[in-house]
Amino acid sequence: MIKQSNKGAALLPDIEPSHELLAVVESTARVREQLDTGLYGTYFVAFTDGSCSPHVSDGPDGPGGWATIIFDARGNRWEMHGPIQDTTSNRAEVCGLLAALACVPEGVHLGVQSDSRYLVDHVRGGCQANDNQDLWYEVREMLVAKDTRLTAAWVAGHSGHRHNQRVDALASFRTRRITQGRARARGRGR
Repeated sequence: MIKQSNKGAALLPDIEPSHELLAVVESTARVREQLDTGLYGTYFVAFTDGSCSPHVSDGPDGPGGWATIIFDARGNRWEMHGPIQDTTSNRAEVCGLLAALACVPEGVHLGVQSDSRYLVDHVRGGCQANDNQDLWYEVREMLVAKDTRLTAAWVAGHSGHRHNQRVDALASFRTRRITQGRARARGRGR
């Protein structure tokens, strides 16, 4: 069962949504509204990335960020990125995908390009996973609710591909902002 957002778009599964998905949905509202007008065709390409800095926390999770750049067939471009307070690298990667899925209109084809073999392999495997099951469930629910055809291609990271480098920079920027904020807060607490 899918919950309806305040704009009427089917976005959230009828399970307790992850904090990551809630952050993505909030961060993508403006682009979702623009793309839902139907003026941009039925084929989109998204470059996605996620970033995490677990070494600044006590456990495997840490502050992170996600980013996506969406292109329509005419070359129109939308950039989005957001922070995640506590996540892992793989969860942050899936958040970039969730952002793209949240934004594209119903009934389209979305081709995702990512430097994450984890993400690409899971998309190619039908979005089934033994880990991060809550996020992959949210991906599958969005695909069904929005009747979206999803494909994925791997792009070598840090190889000079400008769109991949841009999403990497945006996701890393969000991670650094959280990390710097935490460092300032620790400095004030002394």
